[in-house]
Amino acid sequence: MKKLIISIFLTFIIGIGFAQISKSFKNDSLQIQLRKATHDTTKANLILEILNNLEKGNLKDMNNGHFDKVYDAYINMFDVCENTENQLLFKKLESKGDYYERFWERYNNHTFNFGVLMGVTANIEEQLHYFKLAYEMAKVRNSLWQQTTVQSNIAFAFQHDNKVDSAQFYINKIFANPVDPFARYYFYVFYQAGDIKLEAGNYEQAKDLFSKGIENTLKNSFDLEIGLSINSLGLSKVYQHLNKRDSSYYYGIKSLNLLKEIKEVQVVKVDLATAYENMFQHFQRFSQRDSAFKYLQLANIERAVFTKKTISNLATFQQVLLKRQLALKDLTRQKIEAEGRMRMYILLTALFVFVAFGVVLLYSYLQKKKANVLLASQKKKSKALS
Repeated sequence: MKKLIISIFLTFIIGIGFAQISKSFKNDSLQIQLRKATHDTTKANLILEILNNLEKGNLKDMNNGHFDKVYDAYINMFDVCENTENQLLFKKLESKGDYYERFWERYNNHTFNFGVLMGVTANIEEQLHYFKLAYEMAKVRNSLWQQTTVQSNIAFAFQHDNKVDSAQFYINKIFANPVDPFARYYFYVFYQAGDIKLEAGNYEQAKDLFSKGIENTLKNSFDLEIGLSINSLGLSKVYQHLNKRDSSYYYGIKSLNLLKEIKEVQVVKVDLATAYENMFQHFQRFSQRDSAFKYLQLANIERAVFTKKTISNLATFQQVLLKRQLALKDLTRQKIEAEGRMRMYILLTALFVFVAFGVVLLYSYLQKKKANVLLASQKKKSKALS
């Protein structure tokens, strides 16, 4: 029995190790195939497959706080998308199938998701910068879905920067036009919009948006736990303000049970501690002090755990950023040194040419002078003979 347990444990460890290296191994294999490819369509398909491989698991890793892994993946994706040869290749294939649109759609998504990563890691200026880039790309592509998603996240960023007016401006801009209530991932949009309306005191509007978020999640059957947990949390908060105790409790417990499974949703800054805090606020509002105290204790315990984890994850991420900055600094130094050596070589070459030219002129002058002396001597001899 003991041997069986050890075998299962070792198999589990090996499985994790394989999962970590398989993505990198596949990417290296695809890069080798790309270098050997000769046909444009083959190259395009390989590039798209490389981007798909790099994208796998990034949102899950981000949600679990593995920011360093996600950062490296997106940097590699930017290297592929920003490569001039790759862009020219897909431009060349614009009239052949949907290669061009698929490439720019991925580039657009990567830019947006990198902005999300910057927000999760508290780099607000970088977050807004990449969101605005993603929005402009979506406008050029005429992608209403992408424009809506980006705008809702810009609004959410402003909300967390305590700029509620700016947040509402972007939310109102989204809903100024009809919005498809069942578009994929829109449960995030409805949650973010609802949370902003809730903070502004527009409870009925917030309730409607959170309800649409739940409908969207159930319709798509995609990321069910995430979509239901955050929008149920929103509805619980709304019903607290509307003094509907039973509804507040129902959605609060529903959100809590889901978050016990998934732990956190980094994209919208919701975690298990948030759910416990909401239940504390629920019981406090409806004067159930014993239950309120119980959930306050649980909230404090979970918040301490998540804070410690967040600090650790951010520290690891900052180390990755520092290493990259040092590498870029070293690369810049090497470039400057190389340019300095090149200037020195050019200067030495110019000096050599100048000296060589001077030597040639001097030699020519001496030869001419020697010829003139010889000619003068011959003239004297000729006069003497005559």
